[in-house]
Amino acid sequence: MTSPNEGRLGLFTYNTGTIKNVTLVSGEVGCGDNKTDVAISNVGAIVAYNKGTVTNCKVSGLTIAVKYTPDKEAKDNVMYVGGIAGVNANLIDQCVVENVTKIEVSLDGATTNNGASKVSAGGIVGFLDKATMQYCFANSIEKINSYAESYKTYVFSGGAVGSTMGNAKMDEIVVGATPNL
Repeated sequence: MTSPNEGRLGLFTYNTGTIKNVTLVSGEVGCGDNKTDVAISNVGAIVAYNKGTVTNCKVSGLTIAVKYTPDKEAKDNVMYVGGIAGVNANLIDQCVVENVTKIEVSLDGATTNNGASKVSAGGIVGFLDKATMQYCFANSIEKINSYAESYKTYVFSGGAVGSTMGNAKMDEIVVGATPNL
């Protein structure tokens, strides 16, 4: 799955229902070098933006990458990349990410305005937004990376979650060990 444009990218772009028992094996998920005024990129192999339930899903053998070069006047660039979901705003339950080459987001080039940017990459979820992630497992991910050239950019990377907000809840999350799910 690839997209040359900004926005959401995943097997599902936006979920408000239930995604269950989906397995993705081998391939690439990513956005090319976007050159636009504002980037709002949510990228996840299963779902870009989750407001529903994702349960018992597995991602294995993928490369997930987003690269964005902002216009000099760009502001408020927000990019979230995760193995299962770019953004989780409800529930991710019993999901597995393993044998992934990389999960990476990069914001190249500095902007000249007063806008702030945020880039976040996580093994399971890029951004956990006042939501729950439980009984999930991430293992054998070679590289998780967030990169930004701009001086007003918040950069986050994590084995399970890139960044969180509000009352995010993580229960029984395993990173880098054999799961007992």
